[in-house]
Amino acid sequence: VGDVLFGDDGKPTTVIDIPFDDEADVYEIELKDGRKVKSSKDHDWVVFRRGVKKIISTYDLFKKHKYQREKSYRNPTGEECIYKIKLQNECIYNESKTKIDPYTMGLILGDGSFRHKKIKLAAFTALEKDVNEYKNYIPYEIYKESKNSSFGWRINIPNYRDIIREYGLDMMYSSEKFIPNEYIYNSVKTRKDILTGLIDSDGTIDNKGAYHISLSSKKLIENIREICISLGYGVKLGKERKTYYYNKAGVKIECKSSYPIYIYTTDTLCNLSRKKVLLKDKSTNYSKSKSSYSVITNVNYIGKSKCKCVTVDNESGCYLINEYVPTHNSYSVAAILAKLFLLGENDL
Repeated sequence: VGDVLFGDDGKPTTVIDIPFDDEADVYEIELKDGRKVKSSKDHDWVVFRRGVKKIISTYDLFKKHKYQREKSYRNPTGEECIYKIKLQNECIYNESKTKIDPYTMGLILGDGSFRHKKIKLAAFTALEKDVNEYKNYIPYEIYKESKNSSFGWRINIPNYRDIIREYGLDMMYSSEKFIPNEYIYNSVKTRKDILTGLIDSDGTIDNKGAYHISLSSKKLIENIREICISLGYGVKLGKERKTYYYNKAGVKIECKSSYPIYIYTTDTLCNLSRKKVLLKDKSTNYSKSKSSYSVITNVNYIGKSKCKCVTVDNESGCYLINEYVPTHNSYSVAAILAKLFLLGENDL
């Protein structure tokens, strides 16, 4: 009691009661975006089916979260998921100044290199026409790597080398890159800015209007996913892709794997004009569903465990657990009786 969580509105909410703190049957709920959360049998969830809101227990989800329909080439198993959870509003973290401008950091993480041992400037590659647009958004000077270079550029960031050493990124390969925590747990603007830098440098927009990034660093993709979920965006992780090329002798050479992520949101996450023209209208029901909900794909019993249920002072009665998963209040008998007395049974 007194601890602070996030509400489904993205704002802090306070724990005012702990109605259950004991051993119980536990189930693991899986969402389509890859998140998993463990919950006791009687815990309540706010779910949606065909646009209709419903409050349902974990056990009822377990009993029926799928139904069988006719098999097709798009759905060879014929299994259809019944319920989905509405994504929360963007979570509000306190703003703090980052050591490198967030948008610039996104550009460097996307198309930059940390392997230039003797150079004190940030190194990255880009088309010259893109650099001319980048200059409108980053607070540093940009130089050509050399007169003869078509794609190589340097960004003059004060104390750059010391900063990336402090972050733990110095001399990291592309497959080892990650987003430092001061960007992941920062203001909404900071998180959006670093995503925009990553998409402008190394992302694209697919033919359905979803943002798409594919990188060799699994850790960096996981960081991007966490930021997107914290902002209330829909996400989908693609399958690991093995990449290779043939050398001059015709021998197949295996390269590092690639890890793709798709981001669904109505927010604009690109500054480059050549990428903005690829954005699609997001007003269709399909687009709204992708950017507003996550489908419950599985519910499995995992055994008995110690559990704790809480009540928060949020008006909606919902708060976030685990990886920003919205869940519903639990009520003690005293709390239920008090609410009945105040509101009447029909409004409970």
